[in-house]
Amino acid sequence: MDSGIAAAVASAADGDVKGALEEIASLRNLARHASVEPIMICTLVGIAINSMANDALERILGESRPAAADLVVLRGQDSSSMLYAMQRCFRG
Repeated sequence: MDSGIAAAVASAADGDVKGALEEIASLRNLARHASVEPIMICTLVGIAINSMANDALERILGESRPAAADLVVLRGQDSSSMLYAMQRCFRG
């Protein structure tokens, strides 16, 4: 996971913003898969992965100017799935 974040940041630093955003999308998918089961620890792991991916995304966007076409890979990905996963845990 840390290697995915490092790869995303390194890709952006090398000018491959599209590759960096694809790596962020992969990390967010991993976060979503980690929190599929309504088990608290799984959900917390998913939230942690999503948070690290968002931090890396913020850094990448702060240091580069992606083209609109590069941002398409992030379409439909947001943190609301993590909120839903946490609510599911509390409902049991």
